[in-house]
Amino acid sequence: MVVTQIHHGHLQEGHRRFRSLLVGLSLALTVLTACSGVTPGKTAAADPTSTRNLAAPTSSAPSAPAPIVVNGSFELPVVPVDAFTLFTSTTPLPGWQVVGASGNVAAVSTGYHQDGLRFPAADGAQWLDLTGLSNTATGITQTIATRSSARYTVRFQLGNVVNPGGIFGTTSSVDVSVNGQVVRTVTNALGAGQGVLVWQEVSVSFTASSASTTISFLNRDPATDNSNGIDAVTIVPG
Repeated sequence: MVVTQIHHGHLQEGHRRFRSLLVGLSLALTVLTACSGVTPGKTAAADPTSTRNLAAPTSSAPSAPAPIVVNGSFELPVVPVDAFTLFTSTTPLPGWQVVGASGNVAAVSTGYHQDGLRFPAADGAQWLDLTGLSNTATGITQTIATRSSARYTVRFQLGNVVNPGGIFGTTSSVDVSVNGQVVRTVTNALGAGQGVLVWQEVSVSFTASSASTTISFLNRDPATDNSNGIDAVTIVPG
């Protein structure tokens, strides 16, 4: 009887220890679950702030490159100081072709002056007079590389001198054309009382239709007006 009682006591003690172990494991599992934020039997949701779950950035389409305008400030060829040089369809201006009515255009030195009036360039040391000596509806054109369907803006300086009753007139007007179509006629009437060629920045936008675009500037001053300046021609995306 004594041996049986001792064996039975050991068995009861073993059961108590086993139950304690189970309780301890259960508590440990509960604490681990609480710390990890994961519910047993469920898949943890992806952490939206984790760099491992961030989608790779989507690259946008490259922007249209800025077209290159050759000789946009009419610095070539170098003309005599305080003078001008004429160009026609048969004596081409570097980067440009003379177009429109039969006549000429003139690259003018920034130091040129006449009848008490001064004619400085807007950019660099030279500018272009679309009236030349012919005072006709003559102009210039250049074909540039573009990207089809891309938007571009032509920027240039339009120069005017106000000379009431004189040979240089009072306004300067230019037709801006894209691929042979006039998109805008612009006029500069600045400079009253200043005795100097005054420049005004002009912007004209267009959408390219192919891999190349032809830009043109045509004199629209009357035959009695001997000055119509253009300078600093650039083309930028947008």
